[in-house]
Amino acid sequence: YMWHCPDGPGLECPFLIDTSGAYFRREGIAGNFLGGMSPPEGDEPDTGDLEVDHDFFQEQVWTTLCPLPGPIHTPFLIQVRSSWAGYYDYNTFDQNGVLG
Repeated sequence: YMWHCPDGPGLECPFLIDTSGAYFRREGIAGNFLGGMSPPEGDEPDTGDLEVDHDFFQEQVWTTLCPLPGPIHTPFLIQVRSSWAGYYDYNTFDQNGVLG
């Protein structure tokens, strides 16, 4: 998901990954952020359906990131701008990405 939060963390904001797997990073200098998280193993969506679940952002991603300190946690200041769903190739032995 990409969202706009003009009062969010500044340019020095690092790539942040919460212990739950929720993550976000700053995207450029215009107050945009890129983030998300994988669903719990039992809640994985059908692999044939690449529709974005916008409720997942509100119910899982945002509720996880909201309690983090700083201005990014103010829900009325964000606006989801875009989102996508897709596949990642990875090695089932160690869960690392596949290059090439």
